[in-house]
Formats: sequence, C-alpha cells, structure tokens
Amino acid sequence: MFDSVSTSKASTGLHPRKKMMQHPTGWRLSVFLFSISAGFAFFLNLGLTIWAASASRPKGGVGILYEGNCLRIRNLNIAIHVGINILSTIILSGSNYCMQCLSAPTRKEIDTAHTSGVWMDVGIPSFRNIWRVNWKRSVLWWIFMFVFFAFALL
Repeated sequence: MFDSVSTSKASTGLHPRKKMMQHPTGWRLSVFLFSISAGFAFFLNLGLTIWAASASRPKGGVGILYEGNCLRIRNLNIAIHVGINILSTIILSGSNYCMQCLSAPTRKEIDTAHTSGVWMDVGIPSFRNIWRVNWKRSVLWWIFMFVFFAFALL
C-alpha cells in the first residue's frame, strides 16, 4: 500500500512542504503584484505628504510649497495631477480585479449552492456571491469595499 505522502510526492515531484513554497500563479500572482503596487502608492503618498507638511511655509493658514513663475507652477500642477490620476487608476483597477476574483465562486461552492436550491453568478462581478463564497474571501472583499470606497471619496 502507498501512503499519502509518497503518493503526493510521486505525483507532483515535490515534497509536500516545498509545494506550499511555490511562487503564486494566475489570479493569485495578479493580486500579489497589485498588493505591491498598492503598497508602493501608499508609501509614496505618505512620503510626499510628510515632505509637503515639513517643507511648506504657511501664509494665512495655507501651506505654500512653491512660489514662482505662473507657467512653471501650471505645468508642475498638471504633472502632479497626471501622476495622481495614474496612481488612482492603478489602485482602482487593481481593487476591482481583486474584488472580482474574491467574489468568483469555486466549483465546490457552485455545487453546494445548487444542492441548496440557490444559484450563483458566474463570469460577472456579483454582489450576490459574497454571501455564499468562503467566509475568508468574503471578509477580504468587504475590506476592499470599505477601503477603496473611502479612497474614492478622498
């Protein structure tokens, strides 16, 4: 008789502990890369906010970062806003993708729903699925929802 460890080792060619240490692929890789992008955007925003707060010279209750030629300030303002829009687009699109991945049901979840006489949405972003997918994915979905809703309001 074969034991489960030797069978899994023979079928995958990896020791069970090494199998857990593989690099993420598919949607998990995308979520991982988005997490890195979101962390980068957060620390960039934090650093620039600290710099702006320490470098500004208050005049009449308003912080002044730069005084000078109007054309140069206009161009600097445009460049800053383009950068903000690029970072916001990355954050918004990445969070949307993550939320879609988290709300997508697995085959097992679909089968369980069908046995219970209910249905789930497949292939579309669905709020209905949040109540029927794994609770951990549901909690992560709600965290994304609240964090990025607040981000959109800023």
